[in-house]
Amino acid sequence: MERSGREVIVFQVGESLFCLESQVVAEILTPPEVRAVPLAPAAVQGVINLRGEIVTVLDLAVQLGLESGAAAGAPVIVCRRGEEHVGLLVTEVRDVLAVEGSDFLPPPANLQAMEEFLLGVVVVEKDLVGVLEPGRLFA
Repeated sequence: MERSGREVIVFQVGESLFCLESQVVAEILTPPEVRAVPLAPAAVQGVINLRGEIVTVLDLAVQLGLESGAAAGAPVIVCRRGEEHVGLLVTEVRDVLAVEGSDFLPPPANLQAMEEFLLGVVVVEKDLVGVLEPGRLFA
């Protein structure tokens, strides 16, 4: 993420707040029908049929090493990954915000466990929001 003003989608995963640049987000689905995939990795919640395209849905809490709080009817943020799409199951979509470069900070030490997925953090009002790096998240 370039350190200048960007529009971000803020969402909740469990009790934590994260965001992605809006240019990565294709759409937000609430609630899609997610079908389980046998023998899939733990983070794979299942797949959805998005207008004829099969899209893998990741439980973002599991991917980030947090406790899974996936509930029926939870929203899925569909993100672009090259020519394909990947869905992220989140607890709640909160807001779309413009964030300035001066708002970006390095991740604090207590987020070290998920540091590989973070570009940094921003402070939104009084909340600390982790800025996710999609390339690392979908690897």
